[in-house]
Parts: sequence; C-alpha cells; structure tokens
Amino acid sequence: MQAFLTILKYDFGQLSQSWVSRIWIIVMIIPAIFLIFLANYENEFASETMAFYTATVLMPASGLAIAVLSASSINVESGIIADSILSRAITRTEYVCAKILSRMGFILVTYSIVIIPFSYFMLRYGVNDTADSSVFLGWIVIGSIFTAVAAFGILMSVLFANLLPAVLLVLLTVSLSSALMQFLGLELLSISAVIQELPEIFRGETLTSTGIQIIGIFLILTSIFLFPAVFIFGKKDL
Repeated sequence: MQAFLTILKYDFGQLSQSWVSRIWIIVMIIPAIFLIFLANYENEFASETMAFYTATVLMPASGLAIAVLSASSINVESGIIADSILSRAITRTEYVCAKILSRMGFILVTYSIVIIPFSYFMLRYGVNDTADSSVFLGWIVIGSIFTAVAAFGILMSVLFANLLPAVLLVLLTVSLSSALMQFLGLELLSISAVIQELPEIFRGETLTSTGIQIIGIFLILTSIFLFPAVFIFGKKDL
C-alpha cells in the first residue's frame, strides 16, 4: 500500500507540473472568462452559452489533453517500471492502479476546478434558463465521457510502447466512433450527439433518466477499457 500511495502522489505531482496540464487549464479558462463577460453584457442564455463553450472549447481542448495525459501514463516510464517491479519495490497491479487513479483523478479535478466557477458565474451573470440539478447532471455527463476517453488512453498506453501512435489512435477512435454512432442513430453512445443535446439537458428538458443512462453507458465503457489494461499490463513483458 505504501508503494501504491507513493506512486499515486508522485504521478499526481508530475501531472500538476506538466506543460500539457498548464496549457490545458489556460485554454479552458480564457474563453470561459470571455463568455461570462459576453453573457453579462449581451444577455445570453446560460444553457446555450455553456453548451457552446463545451462544444467549441472544453471538448476539443480536453480531448487532446486527456489523450496525451492518459496515453503517456505507462509507456513513457517503461524503464523505471521494469526496474521497480524487478526489484519488487512495487507490484504490477499496484503500479497500474496507482497510475489509473492519479490520471483519472487529476483529469476530473482539473475539469471541476474550471467548470464549477464557470457555471456559477454563468448562471449569475447570464440569463439563467436552467435548473441547478440539470446543470449538475450535464456536467456529470461530460465528466463520464472524460473518464471513458482517459480509460481508453490508458489502455493504449499499455498496448503501445510509443506515445505518438497511442495518442493518435485515441483521437482517431474517439472521433470516428462518435460520428459512426450518431450515423447509426445510437445517440447515447455518440459524444457529438450528447454534446448537441447539452442545451436541453441544462434546461431540464431532457429526462433525468436519459442523463443517468448516458452516464452509466460511459462508466461501463470506462470499466471495459480498464480491466483489459490491468490484465494485459500484468502479463506484459517489461
């Protein structure tokens, strides 16, 4: 357990100092501030503005950042991993679980740090056409999507020794699968379709059960990606 906590704390600290993380935060914050001022002076609807921010800023910036942070979770430290495991300083399961927890925890904490104040000021200074519970549901939906993308990135990090192919595969798979699911009419499985539905979710026009169903789907996908990642890493030659 001590080794697990050490890896968890170390990796979280490394992520907080990463240039990818810093750029990600800056890219999310600056447009958010601009939209808050715009909503105040132009009397923009909060639901539409938050959905616009999600589609044009949050998802593109976060998608790229999450792909890089998750797809680099295992493969960039292959030499360190091998030495630590061979010396029995830490088990494979402890290592990969610490990495999963730190990467997903950091992603969700960073996301929350930006979204919570953004929502508060948007509802205060924009035209509030939302319900607090519906806004909360909408952001939880987006958070569940982020966890699924991060889990897939971690799986790619286990499968690929190099960072670039892993990142590209994450981005390509997410984009193509989202478009394919929407084309097939499986909107609940399509990230793009869910984003298009966000104004209605924020306004409470979408059934709560539908939002919970979306969250459940992406959490199940998260589990589907993580279990093979742990299993494959446990059998993989280092």
